[in-house]
Amino acid sequence: MPLIPAHPAPSPSRTGFAYALGLQRPFLDAVPEARRGQAFGLLTAGLMSVQGAAPVVFGAVAEFTDAGVSIALAGLATVCVAGCLAAWRMRCGGKGGGPWA
Repeated sequence: MPLIPAHPAPSPSRTGFAYALGLQRPFLDAVPEARRGQAFGLLTAGLMSVQGAAPVVFGAVAEFTDAGVSIALAGLATVCVAGCLAAWRMRCGGKGGGPWA
């Protein structure tokens, strides 16, 4: 495949990272200005770590069970984490809170 037609092909996949913009604003508001650099560094490192570890964990689960079971467990884990984060946010009054407040 020629290089020029292949270049735009990954471009639509890059738009998937736009979800982070909606998450970063409340996070920015919750962190004091003096600690924002460190907080965003930890946020990015944490996101990359989980995004790298989850496929390994659920791949290992798929090795010992069915792939459908692994996918279902990944979905269940996502729902559980979302529920925990929603409960934590409600406890903090909807303002984010956290250790930087």
